[in-house]
Amino acid sequence: DTPGGVTVEYQRKVRQNWIRVKTFLATIATSRRSTHFLTRQDSNIFCLHDIHYTPQVAKELIQYFKEKEYEKQVLENQAFGWVKKAEISNGRWVMFGLLVGMMTEYATGKSFTDQVAITLTYMGFANFDV
Repeated sequence: DTPGGVTVEYQRKVRQNWIRVKTFLATIATSRRSTHFLTRQDSNIFCLHDIHYTPQVAKELIQYFKEKEYEKQVLENQAFGWVKKAEISNGRWVMFGLLVGMMTEYATGKSFTDQVAITLTYMGFANFDV
């Protein structure tokens, strides 16, 4: 905590949001070849030099952050491909398979490759001498 009771994390988030807003508004202003620009008057206050331009920018800013939130939700809820949930699940299945393989090797005295050869022979896919 800082002396004013505001946490450092909160101050960091305010700074990040300020940078996002400033970047977004600068992008809009330059993309339209506009003379509107952003000035910082206080630590948390900014203004545009054209009061009629502000509602339009606010709507575009709201739309921009809605799109960003939608993209974030899509990425978090992705079910296929290189996603964190799939990697965790695959890793757990691999650990389970290795554990079963080691337990079977201990119980039978046969190595992993011999176990695969025995399985393929018993299933009729190959004919190995084991």
